[in-house]
Amino acid sequence: SLGSNIPNDRMHFLIQQLYENNICVVAAAGNTGKSVGINTINYPARYSECLSIAAYDKNGKIAPFSSSGDENFLSLP
Repeated sequence: SLGSNIPNDRMHFLIQQLYENNICVVAAAGNTGKSVGINTINYPARYSECLSIAAYDKNGKIAPFSSSGDENFLSLP
């Protein structure tokens, strides 16, 4: 996975181009957990054109290490 807590205009532009051409972009939410705040999803997963995927634990809840927020589309093991 590729991620950063800082947006990148060039990367966002390229993702927008993919989105406009009906190409699905799936990105990992990140591994910062709740340690840095409520919404911890990293870029590029934080962009609205991406599907943000978080990790879940054996109990089916978002794993404590996984980034999470309103942008999460799905959680997977």
